Amino acid sequence: MKKKFLRCFLISLFMAFAFLAVRPGIDAQAANRFVRVDYDGGITKAGGRYFEYKGNRLYYGNSRSNINIWIANSVYDVYTDGKTLYYIAHPYGKRVLTSCSISAGTWTSLKELPMGVRSYEDDSWNISTINGRNIYLTRSSFEKWRSWTYVYNTKTKKLRKIASKADIIARSGSYVYVQQDYTTDVRGYKISIFRLTSTGMKKVKTLGSYCAGLTIVRGKVYYMKYTSADMNSGVLYRCSVSGTGRVKLGSFSSKSKLGQVLISDITTKKCKVYFSDTGNRYIYTYKTMSLKKI
Repeated sequence: MKKKFLRCFLISLFMAFAFLAVRPGIDAQAANRFVRVDYDGGITKAGGRYFEYKGNRLYYGNSRSNINIWIANSVYDVYTDGKTLYYIAHPYGKRVLTSCSISAGTWTSLKELPMGVRSYEDDSWNISTINGRNIYLTRSSFEKWRSWTYVYNTKTKKLRKIASKADIIARSGSYVYVQQDYTTDVRGYKISIFRLTSTGMKKVKTLGSYCAGLTIVRGKVYYMKYTSADMNSGVLYRCSVSGTGRVKLGSFSSKSKLGQVLISDITTKKCKVYFSDTGNRYIYTYKTMSLKKI
């Protein structure tokens, strides 16, 4: 009962602040032909085809103005290169990595994913990114308070766990950005850079133990590095996709130790800063290092 209450409290807290926090850009994948299909009302282009959700139904077409060929109902977290779809199906409580040939209209169950033995909540699975024949998957467990990264190879048809305490939250080319602390509320967490390989991924460096708001804009990585997981004081940095050439753009602190400093709407010149202890929001300009209340 205590665990269920804690879970509800954490989720409520997360929902209260989620709109303020920067959501990582998992699809910043300039060198990747597979893209995630937008489920929030947008149109996704992949391999010369266009994809769009209409309600819970997924359609595609050969032009942006003519997306009317039905694919399937209630398929989410879909990745495609315009020819093949990959997603995770949920038949009878199971989790199954599934593919679809768009032209043939045929569906194939590739791999049933392990769920573990849990007392009150099943593990969740999602596709993190796709690189060549490797499909990278994140497995998360609230009960175990942990995430793992797996790789499924479409040639060997084998599934391997390649990292514990690892959730790929963003990508740029061959680099991925991995959250290494499991959290369901708004707290700072460890972020590291990994490079994708033919067999999995290799760690490059750690950006910080308490980070948040990682965003990729025009080939540069922006992120907040905090002094603690409470996120009441920190520095906004910019660096290359490999983590080199780090530049300090600004430092921020809340007046209260219980307050948090959250960054959003990051561009190459400015961003928005929110101080939870005062409720004030500002536009911060990097060049002048100035805050303008909004």
